[in-house]
Amino acid sequence: MENSFFAPETEKSPEIKGDIEKGTLSIIGKSLPEDARSFFSPFQNWLEEFYKSKADILKVSIELEYYNTVSSKVLINMMREMKTLQHSRKIQIEWRYDQDDFEMEETGNDFRKLVGDVLVMTPIELKS
Repeated sequence: MENSFFAPETEKSPEIKGDIEKGTLSIIGKSLPEDARSFFSPFQNWLEEFYKSKADILKVSIELEYYNTVSSKVLINMMREMKTLQHSRKIQIEWRYDQDDFEMEETGNDFRKLVGDVLVMTPIELKS
């Protein structure tokens, strides 16, 4: 399995960058892939290795403008799995959202209710 993962951003899918050795993962953009199964399958396979990372801390940054139901399920499953890892290492999931986007703020709060303090909310000002 590759140490790193990269999926470029498109009109309907987010940029996903991950590094197992560093214990980092970022998901940025819109997540509305037409064929979600084929889009997320390589990522989910890579995630299994990411969870086994020897890094002392796993840092995930999520900055989505919009996502669909399938994407939500992938995110929820990933966050739940990461929460189970917190007994063996530090886990940090950062939910970055446009400070004026109340729906994405609410979504982040809903995710936080599911996974607890491993998720931190970070309001940002979008670049013009």
